[in-house]
Amino acid sequence: MAKANKDKIEQKLESRDFYKKLKLAQNFEKYSGGGLKRKLQRILYASKIYLPYLLVVKAGIGKKGTSKTKLFWGRKIEIPLTDFDSLALRTYGFAGGTEAELKLTKFFIKNLKQEDVFYDIGANYGFFTYLAEELCQEVHSFEPIPSLSEIIKNNSRNNTRVNNLAISNQKGVTKLFMSESTGLSTINESATKIHTYSYDQAKEIEVKTDSLDAYCEKFNKPTILKIDVEGAEGEVVDGATFFLQNHAPVIAMEIWGEGNGGDISKVAVARLRKLGFESYQIEPTGNIQKVEGDITRLIPAMGVDNFIFKKN
Repeated sequence: MAKANKDKIEQKLESRDFYKKLKLAQNFEKYSGGGLKRKLQRILYASKIYLPYLLVVKAGIGKKGTSKTKLFWGRKIEIPLTDFDSLALRTYGFAGGTEAELKLTKFFIKNLKQEDVFYDIGANYGFFTYLAEELCQEVHSFEPIPSLSEIIKNNSRNNTRVNNLAISNQKGVTKLFMSESTGLSTINESATKIHTYSYDQAKEIEVKTDSLDAYCEKFNKPTILKIDVEGAEGEVVDGATFFLQNHAPVIAMEIWGEGNGGDISKVAVARLRKLGFESYQIEPTGNIQKVEGDITRLIPAMGVDNFIFKKN
């Protein structure tokens, strides 16, 4: 069954229809930014995303509540149209229009196995949780924003445990800073001052935290995990030291470019390497190639990318 799902998802990812939708998303990303010129370019090249974004998200006109949508392989989910992330997911059934997300999706499709236990740390609206549900025996999804966690819970299957908490370096309570324009959030306050997304009017809420070391004592340990926590990756790794010293999961982690918080990413990379993990860049095909040194230099200055970390 898992093999059939993998083949079907891979075929859909390579389909003409998917790439037409992806092109729209990539144009939106390409022409993002302020100024009249950028707005006109988005209207011209990505109107199917940008105009609904202006009407539904910015102006609050139109759809309210939740909306049914299909992920790119045909699975149906229900999400609210409250920000750009949710609107984009509904528009083209994919996590994002960036090459980084496309490469990571291809990597997971190629490498997730039926016997895997997948941890999605920083799940957002749950795209990678849903993908892993199709391919793995067990999924643990972590999302600290209560409304997003509830959405994932409502959409998830019975092989998934949804956790409304932030993975950090200790168990407790902390502040979560939520971006005003997307579903992004972070527990690292310093990250809000350097990220390209606007946190100027960020909403702050208190959320529960736990460490991976503590969580793994109670539940099955991950064989593969995705870490995308908007600048708090170092805290996640710090709170998983015992587990990572004694086990060898495959880790997919978001890394920021030099002009976009790269120094924060370097901390997490250094901690993983100290624990015996080597870094790999994901190629457009989803295959990986070993890279050494400062990997933030491999990313456009204001961009992000996902890298794979594993032990030999």
